[in-house]
Amino acid sequence: FRASDKWHLDVVEPTSFFKPRKKTPPKLDCTPEEKATLRIARIGIRELASLSSEELQLRTLWDEARCDYLLASAKFQQLDGVGPNLAKDIISLDYLTYAQLAAAEPVIMYQTFARAAGAAPDSCVYDVFACAVNQAKAITGQRELGKDENLWWHYSSKRPDDLYDFKLDVKADDKETRKSVGKTKRR
Repeated sequence: FRASDKWHLDVVEPTSFFKPRKKTPPKLDCTPEEKATLRIARIGIRELASLSSEELQLRTLWDEARCDYLLASAKFQQLDGVGPNLAKDIISLDYLTYAQLAAAEPVIMYQTFARAAGAAPDSCVYDVFACAVNQAKAITGQRELGKDENLWWHYSSKRPDDLYDFKLDVKADDKETRKSVGKTKRR
């Protein structure tokens, strides 16, 4: 652990009245060896989100980047409306903590995600990003959630006019990329 690591300077535990309500354990993309390591270290999947990166590193001997990824995935999946695939999408946008997510702008997240994918995803992806950002703000104590603000469809009527004001760098013949954006895979 280095004091200059930006991923560890904002380890924030829920301090406000809002705590994620999900009761299901997160679905993590762990290898069989990683699952065995978690069992040996006596770390349950449900417990994972409550650990710090340093504690997970000490108990598993995994590298810092892998610990940060798994912890972010576990924490983000606690948010209403965020499943394993959307948690991966949020992480791919370089958000690893609630504090980082709380500082995000949902429109910028959506536009960056669309550029990376090469096509504009369904506008509901924006709704879930907005919902996740507001829940992260509530968890970090920056605001309180109003009625239904933890539900992604609450944000459908609040989409900004400039949501689609961006340019994609995609070739016209890249149809497969456009088809796959915004669709989730079921296992």
